[in-house]
Amino acid sequence: MQSQQFEDILRSVPLMSPEQVGVLHKTLPPAANSAKPDAHDESRLLERLKFYFDQHPLCVRCRSTHINRWGTKDGHQRYYCKDCGKTFNAMSGTPLSHLRVREKLDQYVECMNGETTLRPAARQCGVSRECNLNCVNACR
Repeated sequence: MQSQQFEDILRSVPLMSPEQVGVLHKTLPPAANSAKPDAHDESRLLERLKFYFDQHPLCVRCRSTHINRWGTKDGHQRYYCKDCGKTFNAMSGTPLSHLRVREKLDQYVECMNGETTLRPAARQCGVSRECNLNCVNACR
């Protein structure tokens, strides 16, 4: 591929709709190291969520666009809302906000996309359904 074509594609990514990015994501080959995921690798779903949020940040509590970056915690960019004074990250206010086993999220979602029900999918991925992916082993 010519470098100019590649640069054109890169410039068009922020302008794509979520559906277009989904199609683009499905056409890309898996990463070379995806066969052996590192414990610190994050799910591609969460990476995309953070990417979109970073492009169009919005306070999860008051929906204000008057926000500033506010450092990082556990590798996640934090934001500060100038209107309501709250801090948050891209996952705040979503069902993903308290995940601890983030690197298994893609595998879990993939299992659920098939015909696997929640309990067998959780068993297959080594997570606890009852804890909503909060722990690898059963709840204590």
